[in-house]
Amino acid sequence: MKIEKVKKFCGPDKEPKKSVSNNYNTRIDDLVHPLLMLNVGVRNTGKSYLCATMLNQFMADKIYDRVYVICPTWVSNKCYYEQYVNEEDVFEPVKGAILSVEEKVKMDCEEWEDFLTALIEYERIKKEGINWEDVERLFYLYELGVIDDEGEIQRPKWKYDIERPPQSLVILDDVLGSKAIGQELTRLSTLSRHIAPISIDHKLNQGRTACGLSVIINSQTYRMVGGLGRALRENITVLNTFENKSPKMLKCMVEELCSCVAEEDFYKAYEKAITKKFDCLAVDFFPKEPKYRFRRCMKELIILEDSKN
Repeated sequence: MKIEKVKKFCGPDKEPKKSVSNNYNTRIDDLVHPLLMLNVGVRNTGKSYLCATMLNQFMADKIYDRVYVICPTWVSNKCYYEQYVNEEDVFEPVKGAILSVEEKVKMDCEEWEDFLTALIEYERIKKEGINWEDVERLFYLYELGVIDDEGEIQRPKWKYDIERPPQSLVILDDVLGSKAIGQELTRLSTLSRHIAPISIDHKLNQGRTACGLSVIINSQTYRMVGGLGRALRENITVLNTFENKSPKMLKCMVEELCSCVAEEDFYKAYEKAITKKFDCLAVDFFPKEPKYRFRRCMKELIILEDSKN
């Protein structure tokens, strides 16, 4: 057997001029964001607590500017998330809830593009000066906020702490069996990194072409009739699984995720991670380094030195 190159498809002139990555800028020891995370565990295993712990870390690392929650039990669970979630960003798990979140993300994106437009004009003025006799242009700059009521030139201000495309997260908690589960969620799972495309090119975009939207789903089961679809399950980037007493369900996880994780490695890591109540195994399918593949309760790395992978 031998391999021979086909000249028709080879050469630098055939390669795309620019690669596209909508990943958020995070540290080497962090997860890849935007993420699609699934936390699976029966009632009272600690899913919401784990989710809140991760959210606290994400916000401390300034990964997200805005957090949305879709949950039928917000009054009970608000103690976990209320520090970072505004009431107007909380939705009941009804049909259209995910679309409502996406619409808000797109509105944030439009505000970002307005900010970039104003910033570009401000940078042009600083470089080229301004014609104070051009009334039409002065009015345009005033509308952009580059000129204030006193006629002073001012640098536009972005509404969030960091000047970057808005970075958002939506948490779906206790939504199984609701109308929020369906085509909207499946579509979001495949397009989350591409939500809210950015039409204005600027260095502050950090090479990104869309704002994107991270998704965390807390679920009592990995698979059920009318539950999370297979297309969604196979697109998850991080799986947190708590103790599962059903060998059949664990086998289902392994079979669906075997393209990323070896069956032997999964069971070894699971046995190491689940030792007492509230323990969970985190599987990162796109780790920045191999040693970050498995974690115990997100706090400890499980390094399988004899792993075939």
